[in-house]
Amino acid sequence: MEYSELGRMVAQLRKEKAWSQQQLADYAAISRPTLSAFENGRSGEIGLRKLLVILDLLGLSIKLVEKRARPTLEDLLDEQ
Repeated sequence: MEYSELGRMVAQLRKEKAWSQQQLADYAAISRPTLSAFENGRSGEIGLRKLLVILDLLGLSIKLVEKRARPTLEDLLDEQ
């Protein structure tokens, strides 16, 4: 997953919870402009700890998987 795609996913989930950018930024202890840049793919790194806090607030977690040279059918179906 690309960093910008992750930002778009965060924006989508934030909107589904009817939270403003300011609300999520306050909950995650980051600035609203930083969150906006992240959601729009314009920022550098926001830091792993802050990302984990944001994902936790949205009910998500990170799962590490071994990178494969070729995707399996299951991988392709999971992407849909």
